[in-house]
Amino acid sequence: MVGDKVDVHPFFIILVVIIGNMVWGIIGMILAVPLMGIITMVLLNIKEFELLGILLSKENFQERE
Repeated sequence: MVGDKVDVHPFFIILVVIIGNMVWGIIGMILAVPLMGIITMVLLNIKEFELLGILLSKENFQERE
């Protein structure tokens, strides 16, 4: 898995790959991980959604402060 490179928790990587397969098949599985990485980075950089971004990422709340 490339979860280490996109800083997404492994549980969410597995979840989005399964959902991507259900929605778009093989292409959805391939695109799910990079899209999840993009969504996580956007959420981490928007102040109102930072806590949701921390939930999805592997870093701790203390590391963000």
